Amino acid sequence: MIQHVLNGVLFEWDGMTWADRDGIKASAQLQHRLNREARQAIAAQDAMIIDLSEMTAMAQRCAEAGVADRAEAFAARALAADPTNEGRAATMISVLRKINRTVEALRYLEQYPNPRFSPLITTSAALLCDVGDVDRAEELLDRIPYREANEHVHAVRGRIEQLRGR
Repeated sequence: MIQHVLNGVLFEWDGMTWADRDGIKASAQLQHRLNREARQAIAAQDAMIIDLSEMTAMAQRCAEAGVADRAEAFAARALAADPTNEGRAATMISVLRKINRTVEALRYLEQYPNPRFSPLITTSAALLCDVGDVDRAEELLDRIPYREANEHVHAVRGRIEQLRGR
């Protein structure tokens, strides 16, 4: 846990957010300032994470928390260490989509022309919807057996229908 004093208040970093001793989260403005001031300590803590599953999970959590630079760094490290893992590729593409880096996400998509892992298929189809390639998106989703379809698959199918004006 990283601690940092700002304006006479001790804040603690739990790996995702800053909070004072009473557990009250710092405002967005304070979070930004604390992140900036404690950047080296956070980077050192991030570098200590060597488990690929933990890196992937941290990428997902950071993306959800809106911490794009850390999300991308974790996803890139995990994928670089295990480039054939479709789950890590799905995380990378998802992170890049969340931070509006579509062109880069498409480059990763090209590296996995025949995905078999449902989350990679789903996030790839969502990315293809982002760029208007609904035929290819639908073709990808058709690879997922009905019994494996989850709410994410159904959401992308709904988006395809919407884009087609049905």
